Amino acid sequence: MNGGVLVHEPEALRDYIVGAHRAGWTVATHAIGDRAITHALDAIEHAQSIAPRPDVRHRIEHFALSDDLYSIPAEAIADQEVTTTVVGREVVFER
Repeated sequence: MNGGVLVHEPEALRDYIVGAHRAGWTVATHAIGDRAITHALDAIEHAQSIAPRPDVRHRIEHFALSDDLYSIPAEAIADQEVTTTVVGREVVFER
């Protein structure tokens, strides 16, 4: 597991993402390492739970150094829709 270095505490990251989400922005969050990826996913999920926006496509940039639990082959994402479960969440990747 790669813990990485947090630039923002999880609560602050959540507040930033929720604020941007509520303002109508699409969020692109940098996350390198399992801990950062988990915090970013939690924050995005929280934003959607309190202010649902079904058509928004938030994303995680530089999704790197993750455990196999988070890894999805790039060729599968490029070739077809892929649905997987990441820490109890269903995630759909569309071409």
